[in-house]
Amino acid sequence: MLDGFSSSFFGKILGSFTIPMLNKITELFTRPKIKLKKAPKNVFDYIKPTSSKDRVKEILGSPHNILGRKWCYEFLDAVFQINFSEEHGAEYIVLGLQGMGEKYYFSIPMFGKPLGKLTLADVLEDEGVLEYNQWTWSQEIVYTTKIGPSVFCTYFHFGVLSNFFSHLIHESEFEWDHENNKPRTSPENILINWVGISQGSDNVCFEWRL
Repeated sequence: MLDGFSSSFFGKILGSFTIPMLNKITELFTRPKIKLKKAPKNVFDYIKPTSSKDRVKEILGSPHNILGRKWCYEFLDAVFQINFSEEHGAEYIVLGLQGMGEKYYFSIPMFGKPLGKLTLADVLEDEGVLEYNQWTWSQEIVYTTKIGPSVFCTYFHFGVLSNFFSHLIHESEFEWDHENNKPRTSPENILINWVGISQGSDNVCFEWRL
């Protein structure tokens, strides 16, 4: 049977091995702690569809997470999701808001109001396409329009995501008129909380389940 001195001595030796081992195990099952900073307010002036991975790294740094062909960045004020093609750079870039107020404003090319202040009424026009998506715990409006000549046009995708569980985006609330397939809430009162740009109109979305 060990005396007090021996117990203390062997306890310290055992602790010196146990604590680092526990830390290593914890690291394996814990998401890395990223020192977050604010995102560039005019990021769409520098990152566009077809931008290379090197260009994206130059502006935003290394991605915080990579899921297949999607690079994900989570900043203090916004979330970026950039989907890459295998050969031609970025397919689309999506920016989602993390909060409300002037410090969360982001400039959008060719639009007078910034994201964070932009409402559905500010972007609606006859030539665009308005879609409604619904899942068990969330609903979403996506309005898609294009700007510029057909050969060189850029598609803008304006999203209103109402989600009860996602930490990635500041929720925007609205009611949908299912019978008439349009918003019941006035568009002036529906805040756009994510925007995407692409050179094609398909499969652009804000992935809130990350």
